[in-house]
Amino acid sequence: MKYLFITTIFLFLLQPTPTKAQQHIDQTSTWVYYRSVWQGPVTRTYYRTITIDGDSTIQGQTYFKRSIQGVDVVLASANPVATPVPKQFLDLVRDDANYFYTNINGQDSLVMDFTKSLGDSISIDGNCLDSISQIDSLYLGSTPLRRWTFQNYGIQRYIEGVGSITGYNLGNHCSMIGSLYGLVCYEKQGEQLILNPTINCQVYNSITNKRIESSEINIYPNPTFGQVQIDGLSSVEKTIEVLNANGKLVFVKESNEVNPSLNMANYPRGTYFLRIISEKGTLTKKLLKM
Repeated sequence: MKYLFITTIFLFLLQPTPTKAQQHIDQTSTWVYYRSVWQGPVTRTYYRTITIDGDSTIQGQTYFKRSIQGVDVVLASANPVATPVPKQFLDLVRDDANYFYTNINGQDSLVMDFTKSLGDSISIDGNCLDSISQIDSLYLGSTPLRRWTFQNYGIQRYIEGVGSITGYNLGNHCSMIGSLYGLVCYEKQGEQLILNPTINCQVYNSITNKRIESSEINIYPNPTFGQVQIDGLSSVEKTIEVLNANGKLVFVKESNEVNPSLNMANYPRGTYFLRIISEKGTLTKKLLKM
């Protein structure tokens, strides 16, 4: 009996430890879309950037709040006219590993299900029934993300943890006519998935030449034991968000200083991300706290 008990305990310890399902979206997630339409004699180009602005708990579930801002550009001559589009609330999304939900009137609505396999049927945006004709992978840094291509609506694709390559939401659209918004790039924790290298991925209004360039911003000392200095910013009002390695918002600082500073002395050692948001756009930098 004693031998049987010990053997049972040993076999139990050999069982694989359950791994936590990967959560794709976090507070550093950023999507950049654009759309260009020729309306002779002018061309109108629309840039939109989507960011996460905190979270909200509804019926015991945590949702990320997504906001959208951008710029509309009219090209009628050598001098383009750019009109900024102020930031506004877009939607609520919930990320449960292979599943993505939106919240509509307090109810969950499933928009992505990445448990599907090659050949499986799927309803695109709840309107059009299609089947998955191809599954391949793209990489966000070293993280592979599955991409679906559809049998009938081949120009539409899903990217795991990112969403649709057309439109704003995490679902898709079955329309194959007209000019749709195209995903330029997706960024998370400083890693970028670039789908259109001809357009600046960093910010929504790159066409106006008022952008935050990564090379212009210096964060030091990095690694740091406490005090952090940020150089290279302008005097415009800006928001500096500090997020931990899991993408959870740690604290926020509003500043109009050219060279603002942060005090990280009371925070645990580890990897953090500084997300700088201003009228010039959004930039994420990695910081190591010793």
